[in-house]
Amino acid sequence: MLSSSKIGAVFALSGFLSGILIVPLALLWMPFVFTSEGVLFALGFGVAYLSCRRILPRIGPLRFWGALLALAIGYPVAIGFGGALSLASEFMLQGAMKMTPALQDAGPLMILAFMLLWGSLAAALFIQMALVLITAEWDNRILLWLAIAAVGTAVLSTVIYSFFYNSADPTITHYREFALFGVLAPVGNAALNAVCAQAILRAHRAELALAAARQF
Repeated sequence: MLSSSKIGAVFALSGFLSGILIVPLALLWMPFVFTSEGVLFALGFGVAYLSCRRILPRIGPLRFWGALLALAIGYPVAIGFGGALSLASEFMLQGAMKMTPALQDAGPLMILAFMLLWGSLAAALFIQMALVLITAEWDNRILLWLAIAAVGTAVLSTVIYSFFYNSADPTITHYREFALFGVLAPVGNAALNAVCAQAILRAHRAELALAAARQF
């Protein structure tokens, strides 16, 4: 029987591999990243769950597919939410940007950072909502872990992207978006999928403990 850590590793690996698929899609057409990342994340989660289904609690097909659908649509909605709030954040900082040339030069990078920040928080919320369909409970601790994983990945991706963004080499700057999503999707999918595994395991342990308590 797989341990909790090994189940988490299966989910993380499946998420990482699903995120890797973003790179060839981005090479074909960059908007594919925004339209397909949610589907790929749901695919990674679904493959991991089915791989461990003999150990994890069984759920009905309606709940399973409902959760996958929520994960698939959650990412584009989260990105849209993050984009809207990034524009609002830019509007609030317009005065400071006009007074500070350095901020004005870094304006596009700041907008991206805000979009990833707000979008990652929204994505964590959507994933928690999808997990409710599977675990039948809302877990604030899991939501916190999801938020930490999502924001941490967004920060890491932005920092790496900034080196490509500020590069003087035109070839590097031309492919800088691939560096961004090449980190954001695989690392983010892996981290968030690992948290999802822990959410399912926590709910399963609580269910087993409740069943044992009812026997006495």
